[in-house]
Amino acid sequence: MERKINTLEHCQTEVLVTFDKNEFEAAKTKAFNKLKKNVSIKGFRKGNAPDNLVKEKINQVELLDEAINSLLPEAYKAII
Repeated sequence: MERKINTLEHCQTEVLVTFDKNEFEAAKTKAFNKLKKNVSIKGFRKGNAPDNLVKEKINQVELLDEAINSLLPEAYKAII
């Protein structure tokens, strides 16, 4: 994780955080496994369908949102 802190006018601060590819891919995998538990596909028990079928059902925006939200608390602690 890389961070850059810029001081702006009027007592404001801008923080730019960049995650490396491996870190983000790990977060996406963790998010996929979390979301996978709630996917129902006919013929399989809830959360036990093959990954390739689950990928079609999971909304990619929801997946990215979950991955980013899992990374942000750690980044916030590092910045503070």
